[in-house]
Amino acid sequence: MWYHLAEMANLQDYQLFYALANGRAIDTATLIEEYEQIKPLEGDAFFEKYGLGNINGITLYPYERLKGYEIVLDVLESHNPTHFREIHKGTPYYFMAWLSIQMEDYEKGVFYIDTSISEDLRLLGSAWDINASEPTPGIKFTLLIDANIQVASDAAIKLETLVSQELMAFSSAAQVSLSKDLFIQKFIKDSGLFRNGTFRTIVTSLYSYILEFQSRRTQLKIRSSEEGSIEPFLTHLFKGCVILESLLKLKAPGDTAQTLDPAIRAHNATLGIDLDTFPRKTSFEQVINNMVNLKAQNADYKNVCFATAYGMRNTTGHQLAWPDVFRTAPETYEQAYESILGAIFWSIYKLWVE
Repeated sequence: MWYHLAEMANLQDYQLFYALANGRAIDTATLIEEYEQIKPLEGDAFFEKYGLGNINGITLYPYERLKGYEIVLDVLESHNPTHFREIHKGTPYYFMAWLSIQMEDYEKGVFYIDTSISEDLRLLGSAWDINASEPTPGIKFTLLIDANIQVASDAAIKLETLVSQELMAFSSAAQVSLSKDLFIQKFIKDSGLFRNGTFRTIVTSLYSYILEFQSRRTQLKIRSSEEGSIEPFLTHLFKGCVILESLLKLKAPGDTAQTLDPAIRAHNATLGIDLDTFPRKTSFEQVINNMVNLKAQNADYKNVCFATAYGMRNTTGHQLAWPDVFRTAPETYEQAYESILGAIFWSIYKLWVE
């Protein structure tokens, strides 16, 4: 009965879907009238009434539910932007994050979860404490806390599981100990930067980089055998390189780290990277070959990681029209992803944890 709403794009479509989902109809006048009357702290109750919600353990119309939230928020903001800024909107943003992750739109998912955090920080003001005994749902989600008992438990469990698995794999390969708890405490909490939106941009980008990998690997596996676009894989790997560069610049002295190369050099007394392993003035194919050769030579793990990230940053960051090396060696995409992630985690471990 609802299939025809797959292209839902306006308030009228939302109203029809809302009536089908909730058994009662609404109209624009009622929505706007109640919106004008709510107080700033009554926003969550308002959006619980007019939101489309979600269900754990099953993916049921996530597009329509997400689109409904986006349509209503857009209508309300257009009608009265000042009131929109004042009311608390943590609930709709949290549900929008959950629905986006169910749709595998991970960038949108972590964006909306962080938007819910921004609302919470605005609400709490100076009373906010990252070590509070009962954090808000969005903060719990980002700090990987109590995933199994959150409202959006399936999305929270997915993120926590993948991040934990990647940290375990890194710890084994790098022969260090970087657990989920250490990652959260030393890097996110003790950094003192969580309230800073630019820092959370790095954290959420790291989460989406990890979340996206499985979808990208599936795309690579099921695509046509004929030569075609590799844009999704290049942009995914490039994201990881920019995350690494951004992390290093957070602790680089002064303006010495304008690009990845000087950012690594600025920290190399701590990172301990052999810069001679880096590919120079090379192609994307040569970056892949350099990674494969270093691994075959049993080169030090961190050197493989940083040499790959360095080469990827300097190739994927300048053009997309590279030959499709993944056609003959699809496993190198996973190896490149893991190497870049290894460089990110090594930087976090050496600069924030150790």
